Formats: sequence, structure tokens, C-alpha cells
Amino acid sequence: HCHGRTIAMATQLIMLLLPLLARAMVAMAPPARLAPLADLQLRRATDGADVNVETLLSEQRRALLVLGTYPADFNMVEYLQKLRHYAPALREKGVERTLVTVNGSPESCLKLSTLLDLPEEIELFSDPSGAAGRAFGVSRGWLPDENLSPYLKLFGMLFGLGAGGTLPSVIAGYIGNPWGTADWIESALAQGQAAGRWPNTALKLDESGAVVSNSFDELPLVGSWGRRPLELVRAHTHHSPFTPFSAPL
Repeated sequence: HCHGRTIAMATQLIMLLLPLLARAMVAMAPPARLAPLADLQLRRATDGADVNVETLLSEQRRALLVLGTYPADFNMVEYLQKLRHYAPALREKGVERTLVTVNGSPESCLKLSTLLDLPEEIELFSDPSGAAGRAFGVSRGWLPDENLSPYLKLFGMLFGLGAGGTLPSVIAGYIGNPWGTADWIESALAQGQAAGRWPNTALKLDESGAVVSNSFDELPLVGSWGRRPLELVRAHTHHSPFTPFSAPL
């Protein structure tokens, strides 16, 4: 009788654990959405090793995958600055590593990582042709396969062709946004100033590089806004060291 009760209890325990085990197995497996990336080889910028994407994502560590653009792109720089700023919050959420594809050479990736002082958990992978983004199915913009001047494509993009949010985002960078956020911008400005990049008048830093005061806080009327006028533009001017990068348009 005791033996039968033991078997029954063991059976109940197994039935309770099976759903948890199934969830754990699903969580460890790369999402089906990433299947097109399984056979891709990307070159890690730090050591030049060619790494299989599926292998990276199947490791027993929670990872964030970012499919980026070319090294000198404002969007790429800003996204990495955000990742750098929010790295502690991501760690608290259990993200142990961040994998970022960049449409440039390994040398450009290393330069980008050095200039932005990225932490070790943000790993850059060289993807010059943008193969990862295309395989995943990201938007390639307006008339991507047409043999048109890149300047014409850029002009069309500014009017919303293929990227409807571009112009509003650019305008908001100049006029500010009362409901925006600027904590990552301040972090980016502080990192740029500490590295000796111009302009270096927006913030006052102490010897450790921590922000003592922010001149945008002192602006009349708009100083309390979430993102002040020209604040993001000021951060953009810190990108001047990226202009020597060669990158496809």
C-alpha cells in the first residue's frame, strides 16, 4: 500500500514538473522567427572569429540580438549609445549578452566600439552586406533594388517613402519633445566629453566623469522637458569621428 502511494506521489510530481520543463526547453530554444539566420556566419569584431548565428543563440545565456546598420549611421550610433546606457537595466532583466550586427568591416566595428566605450557584453559582429537583416526580413527602405542615386533615395526617405517616421524623428531632434527621454543622451554626451570630443560645454563633469550639471536643465521654459530642443542634435555632433568610415548606402 505504501509502495503504491509512493508511485502515485511520484507520478503527481512528474506531472507537475513536466509543464515547467517544457517551458524551460522552449525558452532555451532559439525562436522560430530566427530560423532564417541559422546558417549565417558572422565575423566577431574583437577576435576575427567566424561564428554561426544559431550557435550564438543556442548558448545557455539569455541574449539580445540587434540587427544594425552601417557604422557611421546616426541610427546605429544612437542605438549603441542606448544599449550602453541601459546595459545595467538589461542585466537586471536577465540579458547576459547583447549581439549587434553592423554593416561594416571588423575594423570599423572595433573603431565604433572603442569610440563609444562599449562594455564587454555588447558584442559587435561584422556583416558588411547586411545579410543578417535581409535574411530576417527587415525593411530595406524605398526601392532597395533599383539602381538609383543614394542621394535620391535619401531625399525620398525624408518625405516618408519607405520610412514614414524619419522626418518626424529628425524634426523632434531639433524642437525637442516634452514627453521624451534624455537620460541616454546625457550619458552619451558625458562619454563623448570624457573622451575629449567636441562639443564639451553641455555638461559639467567631475574627475570620475560623473555628471555634475547639465546646461540643458537651465534653459528657460523648456528646461523641464523630457528632451530639450537641440539636445539630441548636440549629441549628434559628437559623431564627427565616425566620418572616415566607409559604408555602403
